[in-house]
Amino acid sequence: MKNKIWIGVLIAILVGILCPLPQIAWAGDVVVIANKSVSDSSLSGEELKNIFLAKKSQWSSGGSINFAILKQGAAHEAFLKQYIQKTPDQFERYFRKLIFTGKGKAPTTLSDEKEMVSYVSSTAGAIGYVSSGTDTNAVKTINVQ
Repeated sequence: MKNKIWIGVLIAILVGILCPLPQIAWAGDVVVIANKSVSDSSLSGEELKNIFLAKKSQWSSGGSINFAILKQGAAHEAFLKQYIQKTPDQFERYFRKLIFTGKGKAPTTLSDEKEMVSYVSSTAGAIGYVSSGTDTNAVKTINVQ
């Protein structure tokens, strides 16, 4: 009887560890995109973080930065974790505080990656992110160093 319980526990642990692996591998592949009018072709990780935390508001050419985020999903979580070092909840709280204190406004939030590409391609100075499998022909891909 004890052996059956231990086998059940072991199987549950293995399933819990192995099942999320494909999702985690996919979620890490995030591409930063910008409007084709943006002259910058690469950004440092710190510059990208400052853009999405509303601390950097102009491109190197002097144009205004219009950043957009996804409402939710694996690409959103992976982007925040990899580049902003925040969870979605921490990121949301950060902007609530900025808005409450009058130091910022809510980021443009889009419901899916197709909408993100459309917004970035049609908005001067726009920057956003999508998963690596998304069609990005209408936008510029930004290299993050």
